[in-house]
Amino acid sequence: MSSPGRQLGLALLVVATAGCPSTSPPSDPGMDHTIAKLKQEQARQARESKVDPLAEAVVAPEKPEDLALPPTGPAKLGGATVKLTGLRRSQSVTGSKLTLTTADAFLRVELVITAGKAQTLSLSDVALHQGSQTYELATDAMRVGGGSPTRLELAPGEAKAIVLYFELPRDAVGKGLALTLPGGGAPSEVPLQ
Repeated sequence: MSSPGRQLGLALLVVATAGCPSTSPPSDPGMDHTIAKLKQEQARQARESKVDPLAEAVVAPEKPEDLALPPTGPAKLGGATVKLTGLRRSQSVTGSKLTLTTADAFLRVELVITAGKAQTLSLSDVALHQGSQTYELATDAMRVGGGSPTRLELAPGEAKAIVLYFELPRDAVGKGLALTLPGGGAPSEVPLQ
């Protein structure tokens, strides 16, 4: 025979075990579907809340910044001399009917080219270099912003002001950036920073 104390202890053990919360995941398949839907909605909201840098630049572009000119002398391009006269970094280039915006930066390079003799110069291969990176002319920005033609006819002693546009990452405008002028022989470089 069992004692009343032992029966009471066994009964308490059964009640205590039956009252414990389950540590196993719910077996309701509808609950898994609901959690999956909630996670999808959370991911969608995270994607939509990211700010598009280009959209931000269109709505609130940074103000154009005139950059300091380095203390360099003129460079040679064929029989002409090239002098750097201005540098401006901006996110937008504006023309008479259109504005072009980038999430990066446009660099407006202003030069004066003076011919030693009558000659035709091509600026179509002019580029910016920084280390192993090359940035070519931004032809769309050249058209919109009124950049200079890339083919120049110069009379002896004639000087022409030239405007070129390049698109490059904002942080590329810094130390080591140079304008490369391909000529008949070795290319000339004009340090920009």
